[in-house]
Amino acid sequence: MHGDLRSIKNGIKDFGLGRYAVEAHNKLAQEELDKLLKRRSLVPDRTFQEIITLTKRVVEGDLAHADNSTKTEILYWASRLHASKTETLPLAREYLKKLQETNSKTDTRIIDALILETEGDADGALRILRGIDNPDGRSTFFVVYKRKNGEESALLWFDEQPERDYPEFFTGIGWANLAITFAKKGRWTEAAERLVVVQDYSEQWPDLSFIEGVVNAALLLPDELRPYALEMGIFHQTIRTVEGSEADKYRDRSKSCFDKSYKLLTRIDQKGRAQVALDWHLWLRLTDSRPENSQDAMQEVSEGMKEQLREIFLSMSLDVKGRIILDGLGIEEFRIPRPDEYDSAHRIWDAFGDRE
Repeated sequence: MHGDLRSIKNGIKDFGLGRYAVEAHNKLAQEELDKLLKRRSLVPDRTFQEIITLTKRVVEGDLAHADNSTKTEILYWASRLHASKTETLPLAREYLKKLQETNSKTDTRIIDALILETEGDADGALRILRGIDNPDGRSTFFVVYKRKNGEESALLWFDEQPERDYPEFFTGIGWANLAITFAKKGRWTEAAERLVVVQDYSEQWPDLSFIEGVVNAALLLPDELRPYALEMGIFHQTIRTVEGSEADKYRDRSKSCFDKSYKLLTRIDQKGRAQVALDWHLWLRLTDSRPENSQDAMQEVSEGMKEQLREIFLSMSLDVKGRIILDGLGIEEFRIPRPDEYDSAHRIWDAFGDRE
């Protein structure tokens, strides 16, 4: 009798521990999946490695207690992410097979379509995607259609869709792809208008705020210079921004977007992209005709230059060859120049230190 009771108690204990393990593993696995999906097009090679590692962890590793629903979602994305490149198709098919073994009811039509496109049958892919009436299906259809028929045809398809004005028409990455396509075809204002409406998708796709920032910054430039914004090629002293109340709205919106994108991109470990957002933000302030905005930015640049010079001096002073160079220049110590010793930021170097 006592043995039976002990067995029942142990069973209850194991059941409890198992339930907590499942919940914990589900939470950790989902967090990892969400993070890698949010940056998948920014760092594709890294994403491939991360999804492979995560799949191993939930199938046979330290997250093996994750339930079938979590494993199904991870296997789905493992297959889908590998389906768009010829060299990774074998992996896509391998994960697809495991996915179907785990949950045979999973909708794999997007994966099937991407595999067909990679194999050279874009028409077959589009036939499948036309039948998927949800944001993900339409977003995928748009990029496949664009790859096959070109940007103009893809935008014509979009313009003909009766439900195109609803935020739910595309996913976050779908709206990002559309906005970039609009911009490339010179439809900058329309891109900005669309992005304002779908701004809530930036949590799902953090780069959406960054793209909106770029689009609004481009609207500060003459028409012929706007394409350079997509290449981040506007940080030049000869480029002048347009002014006026409308321009101020674009500038303020762009600053807000880059501020938001910096926070979102930092959260998903995209420090390089986040730093670019800060650079854009600084450029917007420096080129602002309103003194209350530009003066603070100029002070920030000046302080930044001083700090960089300090770091250069310290690095050189700790190196034998660097010390020889400093001695040759007659620089004995780092000294921040007084305002009366230079009249602009680019002359700070000339007042770098004491000279003979």
